[in-house]
Amino acid sequence: MIITLTLNPAVDQTVWVPHLEVAAVNRARQAHLDPAGKGVNV
Repeated sequence: MIITLTLNPAVDQTVWVPHLEVAAVNRARQAHLDPAGKGVNV
């Protein structure tokens, strides 16, 4: 049996923009930070 601890910490940021317009300044109304990451599959 092989047991490994593979850490790959990351933070995902999701932003909400009510109306996305091309070639314009778009401002986010809300932003959420969520823990993420994944170990390496062997």
